[in-house]
Amino acid sequence: QWGLHDQALEQAARLSEAACREGFACEQWGLHDQAAEKAQIGVQHFLKFLVDCALQGHEPSTLNSHVANCLSRYVCLAQALQKSGMAGTALRDMMVRAWHGDSGAASS
Repeated sequence: QWGLHDQALEQAARLSEAACREGFACEQWGLHDQAAEKAQIGVQHFLKFLVDCALQGHEPSTLNSHVANCLSRYVCLAQALQKSGMAGTALRDMMVRAWHGDSGAASS
């Protein structure tokens, strides 16, 4: 069952990673406002995907395991999540809240 979801997770991570990399490039050029905006776009896209998965009933510990595995390949995204305070326990807690029906979990 996780085959298609892994593909969707990879796609969401890839798109989010691209935005975070753009942010990193902007940061290197001293464009701090654009850098923060790009990273925020990447983080929010990924968090929305995770909330949607949890709202669809994907058990948080299984989802968390797949996310951790995925983030090991997407370093810019992982760093942006950490910088935004949405890594580790905070990320898992957000998925649990969404799994329990809190559709606004990514914005809390």
